[in-house]
Amino acid sequence: KNSLDQLKKDVDRDLLKGFLRSRELLEEQALALNQWSADGSRDCLCEGSIDTERLVAYPKAVQRMIVSDWLNQGLPLVEVSSYQVDRVIGSLEREFKFALAPSAHVANRGNRLEIMTTTPTGDLPAWSMMPIPLEQTVFLPGGKCLRFSVIEASRELLGSIMKGEVDQRREAFFACSAAPPSFLGIRPRKPGDTYRPIGSPGARKVKAWMIDRKVKPETRSRLPMVVDSRGEIIWIPGFAPADALQVRGLEKLLMHLTYH
Repeated sequence: KNSLDQLKKDVDRDLLKGFLRSRELLEEQALALNQWSADGSRDCLCEGSIDTERLVAYPKAVQRMIVSDWLNQGLPLVEVSSYQVDRVIGSLEREFKFALAPSAHVANRGNRLEIMTTTPTGDLPAWSMMPIPLEQTVFLPGGKCLRFSVIEASRELLGSIMKGEVDQRREAFFACSAAPPSFLGIRPRKPGDTYRPIGSPGARKVKAWMIDRKVKPETRSRLPMVVDSRGEIIWIPGFAPADALQVRGLEKLLMHLTYH
């Protein structure tokens, strides 16, 4: 029996060593792939477009990372799917124009991948401050909607938030006291608006943030500013939540905003 127990311990130890070694190798490969992709982006990008003749010289996995990063940076408010990226990669040998969203396309013309955006015809209806009732959905001009909820903060959810595993284009989480805020509202951007997202050393004009993030001019006027009872902006879809309401990891309740 003792020899069998010892054999089991030895096998378990060898399995653990093998698992840890495999994980180390995978991490090394991921780091190498990320570096290869970063180098490839510098090689292929030119004035905001991708040189496809250079791109196809890289392995498919690197091509996929280069194109995905480029699309996400060029269209920060469009959720680009892996299927769309694969479609682009599979069509690099010919010219094409694919829709990524109603007002966003990617095209291959003259060995150049380009992002193309269009402004929908007709002006959107004017709108002003609107309250966001708790547990209700508010619909905005242009078809977008925003919902406000208060939820329990599970350990798993807090862990994901603290790791940055939140799609800031679609949702935001905020620290919340025992009682929900007396008021949350949404309004269009106004000249002179300032905002301080998590991680920023101070507030800056919203327009400056949007220029830095390369938010298209036609998109800027449509993004709602979520404000509190004092009129302070607490979230802009596509950006981190306001620094003053940062989740610290010990909360029992969270405010949750979704935008889609």
